[in-house]
Amino acid sequence: MKALKTIVIGAVLAWSAAALADEAKQPTPKPPAKPASGGASAGAAAVVAPPPKTPPPTMPEMKPAQEVTDAAKLMTGSYSCKGNDMNPDGSSRPSIAKLKISSEMDGYYILVDLAEQKSKQNPTPFKAKMYRTFDASKKMWVDTIIASAPGQPMTMTTTDSGMGTGKIMWTGSAEFGGQKFMEHGYEEPDAKTKSVHIWGEVSMDGGKTFAKEYDITCKK
Repeated sequence: MKALKTIVIGAVLAWSAAALADEAKQPTPKPPAKPASGGASAGAAAVVAPPPKTPPPTMPEMKPAQEVTDAAKLMTGSYSCKGNDMNPDGSSRPSIAKLKISSEMDGYYILVDLAEQKSKQNPTPFKAKMYRTFDASKKMWVDTIIASAPGQPMTMTTTDSGMGTGKIMWTGSAEFGGQKFMEHGYEEPDAKTKSVHIWGEVSMDGGKTFAKEYDITCKK
């Protein structure tokens, strides 16, 4: 029995010694290598980098449009006007008015100030102030009209060039008493007589038909 026990103990010790020897032979694991500077990681970082900032848009130059300046030089002054207004029944009545055109708001606007005179034939004279400017981005004149009449101000526009030198047609729409209407306004200056012919027409059926509304001539 002693001999068998000795053999078993010897075998166990031999197996343990062999296992320890094999473990000692195993190579020690190396830590992962750090990526070299400028390698794949650097390339990945460059791909996900935020895009460069877009510079903010530049503000437009703060000065009146040249079109407004040029037109104001031609149009500024005081005028006496005579002509006719149309009544709802199609008849007409004489119209006598004063017209003053001036440069306003540091030259950014042209003010057209019209005031009819009260008379027996015209007991409710018409008054209006029209502020005109030029939208350079849209190549368009804009006329905001504030009048002695119910409702809101009306805006009319035109893309015609030559304000103060040639025939101009304005187009706009508004609402009065729940009724919508379209308006056309015309102006044709005459440099020889220093006058301007002004007339307008209105449509109550969406522009299908137009009826004359007023027709006057103003002279400096």
